[in-house]
Amino acid sequence: MMNRPMLVASLCSAVLVSSFAVAQAGPPAITWVTPNTGQQGQTLGKVSVVGHSTQFVQDRTSADFGPGIKINSTTVVDSTHATVNITISSASALGARVVKMTTDAEVATVATGFTVLPVQIGRASCRERV
Repeated sequence: MMNRPMLVASLCSAVLVSSFAVAQAGPPAITWVTPNTGQQGQTLGKVSVVGHSTQFVQDRTSADFGPGIKINSTTVVDSTHATVNITISSASALGARVVKMTTDAEVATVATGFTVLPVQIGRASCRERV
């Protein structure tokens, strides 16, 4: 049921019984990056980025995942969703990165939006002989 404002009035006064407030959209920000981790030397073809109060536009929005992470392509789905194809350098520093999406003068970021992990070396299974 929708909450609608209602004005109750008498001959002498009027009272607003129910009302609503409009929330401000706030500054542009990145709210979701998935996957949000990748290993050194890895290429991730579809990293989804979700923005809040953003205006992503195809061919005008660029992505930045920090040093050592090459942006191969950015595909805008709509004003708040984009897919980024990235390659992480095998020499890229480990740790959390700022993810930044820029459209003209609009810059949306998230401080620890992506983390570079070390290469995982497969563990050999060993059995003891008795």
